[in-house]
Amino acid sequence: MQSSPSAKMRGWIFDVYPTEIGEMAVWIISEDGLRIRLTDKFQPKIYVSGTKIDVEKLVGRIYSNPDIADWKFVYKFANPTDAEKSRVLEITLKDCRRVSTLTNQILKLGDYLRYEVHNCDLHGDRTYFFIHDLFPLAFLEVETTKSGLKYTLLDSVERINYTIPPLRTMQQKIEIAKTGKISNLQDPIGSIIVDQEGQQIIIDSGNEAEKLLQLRRVVKELDQT
Repeated sequence: MQSSPSAKMRGWIFDVYPTEIGEMAVWIISEDGLRIRLTDKFQPKIYVSGTKIDVEKLVGRIYSNPDIADWKFVYKFANPTDAEKSRVLEITLKDCRRVSTLTNQILKLGDYLRYEVHNCDLHGDRTYFFIHDLFPLAFLEVETTKSGLKYTLLDSVERINYTIPPLRTMQQKIEIAKTGKISNLQDPIGSIIVDQEGQQIIIDSGNEAEKLLQLRRVVKELDQT
């Protein structure tokens, strides 16, 4: 795996997950098979609707919340059946992992009756895909800019037959060192068998903790080959 990106590259988006506050790690499998880790800025937004008085009262109760990066009033379609846009509170969070916590706080402040919270039901990685109009294993061009990553989609989510990146598979099998006729949760690990593309490695020396550390080293070494 590599983490030193070029300014622009083409490849498949393999994985996305939050790392530091306000950042997402983005793994790309390049056209020549390299695994490259990029970092992108990401602060998700949620929206709160309710009566004008209730929403304005809410601002006074949460504006100093340490999870909030910014807030403002905007006009959005709060519900699918709305004929016109309504004034709602847009809240930008510092960290996508705090969406659920802040949402529950807002609902509780409104006694679960006065507020509706929107754009709050997706995990951070899915929200990131949705905002950038991406999907897992999409073929794309990604450019590293000062403001973050810029994507140009070279694929279509509607395709049935599509090209997948050069993937490698690894199988792991764990054997339990049974202390009785029937295994139980207290039985330690006896051996770990790792198999990748015909190469098999057996880890059976040391105690359970040492076996797990050996497994970590083996996976890292195979991943770098």
